[in-house]
Amino acid sequence: MRLRHRTLLTPLGLQLTIELPSTFGLATTLVHPSTYLNRIVVASQEGQLAIYNIQTGALTVSNRCYFTTPSKARCSSDKVPTTRVVQAPAVDIIAVGFADGWCSLVDVRFGEEILAVKVGRSEGSNLLTNGILDAIPGITFQSESNTQVMVTSSLQGHLVIWNLNEGG
Repeated sequence: MRLRHRTLLTPLGLQLTIELPSTFGLATTLVHPSTYLNRIVVASQEGQLAIYNIQTGALTVSNRCYFTTPSKARCSSDKVPTTRVVQAPAVDIIAVGFADGWCSLVDVRFGEEILAVKVGRSEGSNLLTNGILDAIPGITFQSESNTQVMVTSSLQGHLVIWNLNEGG
């Protein structure tokens, strides 16, 4: 018996190039929110987020300041690199990790930060090692029954479990 061979995968080549604004800085990470058809959220070294249509290359939302609480500010005056962006289990929500140890939950539909937590020095915390704040390179979620949990990892090797039902 002779089998016929078919190529299932073909090289597509470069499909689209997206030009980031010079004020945006270097892209550090991105995520495709599961319910956003043809859209990606790109994060920058300047701590900004932008939403692009990956079919057309069009910028949908840029330089929106999602981080409005003064202690959590990530606007142009406070340029902290974004280290990780992941989809949360809830629709329209993404988690954004920063180089200074902050992790924010952001509603990208309404452009609002809904929760921010910090790994690192706080009252009674020992998570500052040799004066170095813990950047957030990893974020994941676990949802069971009535418990919503977010786990963040740090460059220092810490894992922090946040109970989102209790505000982090």
